[in-house]
Amino acid sequence: MEYYKINYYDQFKCLADKCPETCCAGWQIVIDEKSLDKYKAIGGSLLKGIDLEQECFYQDREGRCAFLRKDNLCEIYKEYDAEYLCDTCKKYPRHIEEFEGERELTISISCPEGIRLLLAQEEPLFFTHTRDEETEFFEEFDTVLYRFLKETRKELIRLIYDTDKTYDEVREQLLAIGEILQYYTDEEDLEEVEIEEVCQKKSVDSIFSGDYLLEVRKGWQLMKAHCEFRDPDFVNMVDKSLRSSEMEETKKMLKFDFRFRQLLAYFIYSYYLGAAYSANPLAIVKMALFNVELIRSLWLVNLRPASSEAVALLEEISMRYSRELEHSWENMNALEDLVVEELYLKG
Repeated sequence: MEYYKINYYDQFKCLADKCPETCCAGWQIVIDEKSLDKYKAIGGSLLKGIDLEQECFYQDREGRCAFLRKDNLCEIYKEYDAEYLCDTCKKYPRHIEEFEGERELTISISCPEGIRLLLAQEEPLFFTHTRDEETEFFEEFDTVLYRFLKETRKELIRLIYDTDKTYDEVREQLLAIGEILQYYTDEEDLEEVEIEEVCQKKSVDSIFSGDYLLEVRKGWQLMKAHCEFRDPDFVNMVDKSLRSSEMEETKKMLKFDFRFRQLLAYFIYSYYLGAAYSANPLAIVKMALFNVELIRSLWLVNLRPASSEAVALLEEISMRYSRELEHSWENMNALEDLVVEELYLKG
């Protein structure tokens, strides 16, 4: 098995009771079968905090897990140890994408420490590589498409970090190359495709000539109509922010250009190869762009002049948006459909 970990993966350490936004509240925590068997074997008062029918932990009126103590530490962890945590609690915020013979591991930005680590990186993101002797075979897996996507992702990442191009130029060419990649994917004869030939086309004019902020506003309204959100305060903040006509276009934008590129790279690294299952790389490119454009717009609206908390604000907005999107397959699938059908259409 081949393992690819985002370069700062091993730097992550849970903040536990020091975390400003605990992951043990606000979400239903589903329990895997193996862990549930462990809990049943212990029995007693432990089972009082578990909904055996739904196979999840009960929550109190504030949405806190039944085993989250007042000091924000986990009762199961304290009483038994980490081996008794369910898979969800063990893995979060680690994100794993599974492909035949390969695993890609990233850190979700829905975690305060995850987004802090991402935005603290001063160099372009990359994967580290290890392997073991384990082998596997997926009965239905398009290896040719997967290899095509893996090679073209390298070009997307190079484009994102191309310092000879402005952020605006990067987003335009991302859309352009996304359209080209979708064309080749639809042709299905990828074994005959020369990757260099595809990538040379990335300098063509963008397929989109409209207003990006207008697309963000339109996309958000579509999300509200088709997605389910967990945090009404966040929804209200976005509504209010996107109605504003004032955005602080300050010198901070130049300083933050690299951080927006990091966010683009994060979404491309995390989800682009998933097109091996959907055969829709353009949708992933559009989603990555929309996500960063929404985050960027919210940051600009809420940024106060001469604010010393600009980084903290970007971390908070990114984290809160990620919590609404990345941990709901329904929301992810809805947004993927929306960007394909409604956003960044040809001008």
